[in-house]
Amino acid sequence: MPRWLYFAVGLLVSVAYVSGLLYLDNSLLDFLRTADWNNKGDTLAGIFAPLAFFWLVIGFWMQSIELGLMRQQLKQEHESIRRVEQVQREGNEYQRRTGPPDMLVTLTESGDELLVIVRNLGGTAYDVRLTGAVIEDGRSGNLPRFEHGETIEHPLVRLRDGIFRVEYKQTPRAQTEQKVYNLLQKNSEFVLDEL
Repeated sequence: MPRWLYFAVGLLVSVAYVSGLLYLDNSLLDFLRTADWNNKGDTLAGIFAPLAFFWLVIGFWMQSIELGLMRQQLKQEHESIRRVEQVQREGNEYQRRTGPPDMLVTLTESGDELLVIVRNLGGTAYDVRLTGAVIEDGRSGNLPRFEHGETIEHPLVRLRDGIFRVEYKQTPRAQTEQKVYNLLQKNSEFVLDEL
């Protein structure tokens, strides 16, 4: 029910209440004219106390309607914000997938092996080659197509000049780009420093 309708109903009930009292008790006006102030006050308080309580209830109903509308509006805003965040996440993911390749290169030790891990955080890379490293079975680490989110793990057996390269192309016909790392041994641990 709209807010103005509560007010109109309250006003109508108030007028009907006061008119009914005056109609039912014709002597009420005569009493109020002749009574002393104390009796007048008590009589008027008795007449208008139910009306005050009635308006209190109407105010409570109006406020509960307002709170319900505010809650509904907050839910809609929350849903709208959630949808915007989802669209932004999808847009960011799309940009990462379609943007330039972004190679993350890390080292880890597995038992007595040293593994180099290359993960593509960006768009598709082509003709990916790991140079300077020799894979355990003797082949170089080559990959014709390296998609977003894919990972290459290669055991390092031997390095040439302590240099490790990740070479790739952004498109099949583009120039080769590379990330060059120097493999260093610090305190019996191996680290890759990007050059």
